[in-house]
Amino acid sequence: MVKKADRKKSVKVRKRAAQAPRRRVSVPARRKTVYEVYAFLAIGEAKAKNEVGCKAGELHSLLVLSRQPAGGEADVALARKGAAFAGWKHVKLERSRRLEGVPAEATLRAAYDDALALGCSVLADRRALAPARRPRKRDRRRKEGQA
Repeated sequence: MVKKADRKKSVKVRKRAAQAPRRRVSVPARRKTVYEVYAFLAIGEAKAKNEVGCKAGELHSLLVLSRQPAGGEADVALARKGAAFAGWKHVKLERSRRLEGVPAEATLRAAYDDALALGCSVLADRRALAPARRPRKRDRRRKEGQA
């Protein structure tokens, strides 16, 4: 139970806090960074663990959407890094273009939103350009000899 004396003290403290002059603190304005999204057409080899679920070693055509600071050139290294993080290796970028607006198609719009939020998004064609490479006979013999 709260005593009446304790209630009075808390009321006095509140009144004093309300009467105290407020200080204005100047906070520097935050600059909003403006980004542009670039689309890169590429070919890449799937890693063992990739986001799409392609077999390791298969070549696929890719569409890499990369968020980059406004007013600059297309940053190829940043797009390669994003594709590598998504589970692709030996990425060969062929073309790049800055996207002018939000795409109308649902899949592209979702990838565009992911690129803005996360920095990069990769779309892969379901059909493989080349099947996964099998080890050569002499490579298989070496493995059998080691076992």
